[in-house]
Amino acid sequence: MKSVVMMFTAEPDLSRIAEAYGDIGSTDLQSPGRLVVEGDWGWFAVGIDRDLQGEFSDLERARIARLVAEPVYAQLEYSNSAAADLAIKLMPATAETLIDNDHGMLRSIAEVRDLICRGIKWQTNSV
Repeated sequence: MKSVVMMFTAEPDLSRIAEAYGDIGSTDLQSPGRLVVEGDWGWFAVGIDRDLQGEFSDLERARIARLVAEPVYAQLEYSNSAAADLAIKLMPATAETLIDNDHGMLRSIAEVRDLICRGIKWQTNSV
């Protein structure tokens, strides 16, 4: 499984997010905190997980807090890069939502969408 961490500016409404993905595949809201989307392109899942902040060092959490005052952590799991790109491109989230790929990249969702449009592999690079 591949994954990145997302930091939302507020608690995401996964039922609303599921609606945004309805045209690209089947959506399964497994719980109020977990959504799975599957299609011919693969699958991805969004899971709210407040414990993820413990995965970051004090320095990293301070950097995140400067960008998002009270982040709500979630994990985006995905089967392949096409699935990750779809999840990010269609995610109804504020432009300030952050994405950490665990390879040195911490960018806003708006910046990651730009990387996707430019054909840059953002999932495993420190771009």
